[in-house]
Amino acid sequence: MIESILAKSLENGGDTLIEHSKKTCDNALKLAKKLTDNKRILSLVCLSALFHDLGKANLDFQKILKNGFFGEIDHGVLSVFWFNKFVSIKDLNESNLENGLYRSMVYHHPLRHDIDCDKLSEVDSKDAYEIAKVLVDYYNSLGLGGYTLEIKEDCDDD
Repeated sequence: MIESILAKSLENGGDTLIEHSKKTCDNALKLAKKLTDNKRILSLVCLSALFHDLGKANLDFQKILKNGFFGEIDHGVLSVFWFNKFVSIKDLNESNLENGLYRSMVYHHPLRHDIDCDKLSEVDSKDAYEIAKVLVDYYNSLGLGGYTLEIKEDCDDD
């Protein structure tokens, strides 16, 4: 099922969310490595790129990609909500870096709606949780050395 979750409409290439996330991470890392060798910065660049579109696993967003209408929740906001719900970053105790990570996810597109926290918790997150597991494994396989990610195991019963 998660293999059919799109990040781009069919007219724009039809990349799956997992393909798009990995490509974005790889490209962001290529650029970032030209600017720094700081492992923590490289890790945060990768994390932001990998998880910036996790909110597209929302069923309403999938309808947008297939039918062209806009939903009520911006996918960047939902990306941060689900990342925070599903993923634990080991050794990230620098709140300014964590805030930067979240801001880069939320604001990678202009927000079209006010943030309604009540609606966030009502969105079905099963597919997003499964995609987050794949992306966490991919991130950890890169061996960047900045941070280690873990999936919060008690989140899969939504």
